[in-house]
Amino acid sequence: MGDGWGWSMSEDSSHSPSLIPHYPKQSTTVLGFDFGLKRIGVAVGDRMIGVAHPLQTIHGESNEQRFSVIEALIKEWQPGLLVVGQPFHIDGSEHDMTLRCRRFSRQLEGRFSLP
Repeated sequence: MGDGWGWSMSEDSSHSPSLIPHYPKQSTTVLGFDFGLKRIGVAVGDRMIGVAHPLQTIHGESNEQRFSVIEALIKEWQPGLLVVGQPFHIDGSEHDMTLRCRRFSRQLEGRFSLP
């Protein structure tokens, strides 16, 4: 039970005891990224209510500058999930930016250990 998953007994006077799952407390906040070579758009959303809104645009010359801003946003918003948009050609095929967005996504996961 060290991972927060488990079961607990529930007793209700009108019902027999039953097992009720309890889950680890997990943030429903999502940070979304629109990756670009010059700018990264950031939005914040909530999975429970299905609403998102633009948060800010990150301008930075170096990856370290960009990731520093992202780190501050993660500390502030404490998301449970990071999402990176992936662009495709109109016919659904990949292009150069698709691959760059995937790389950016892997970098986020590696640096911040968030899905």
